[in-house]
Amino acid sequence: ILHTQNIKNSYDKPKTFRRAKQMSNPDLWRFALSVYKLDGVAPACLYLQETASVDVPLLLCAAFTCRQGLHFTPDHFNDLHNLTGRWQEEIVQNLRAIRQRLKSAPKPAPTAATEALRSQVKAAELAAEKIQLAVMQDWVDHLRANNLPVNNVPVGDQQPDLQQMSAVLGLVVSASKKTEPDEMQK
Repeated sequence: ILHTQNIKNSYDKPKTFRRAKQMSNPDLWRFALSVYKLDGVAPACLYLQETASVDVPLLLCAAFTCRQGLHFTPDHFNDLHNLTGRWQEEIVQNLRAIRQRLKSAPKPAPTAATEALRSQVKAAELAAEKIQLAVMQDWVDHLRANNLPVNNVPVGDQQPDLQQMSAVLGLVVSASKKTEPDEMQK
């Protein structure tokens, strides 16, 4: 789903603002791309997406939040889901369904012409995920600005708590399956 192709969209900020923001705050889009291309991550994400209806951008945002040394709670999951869930369901998932259908059917697919269309739909799907991640980036920036340091270590300079990250990823998967998430461990 996430792909390293650079697609411009109307949500992009002016270049000077983006550069300043990237220097002061880690970027969720770049994090998502770098994590997604690690061995085994893409197949795992696709498996969770297909079998448990996991919103992969939300999953990556949760991991990014933990990586920044911020606490991620069930309320945070609900905030992000409320913020971008309809976009994911109505836009991203519909583009994905069209892209997947163009792979083998209906006729005249698959042909060279329908493969070209499929590539365009794939680019649109990626652009839609990039918009979703940009909205999530704003949410993380707000969370970071309003979060207190943990153990007197500034937010963003902390080492990620692997136990918390594991609990957060379990929360996202569990909530995506529409089951009651377990209480997160500290």
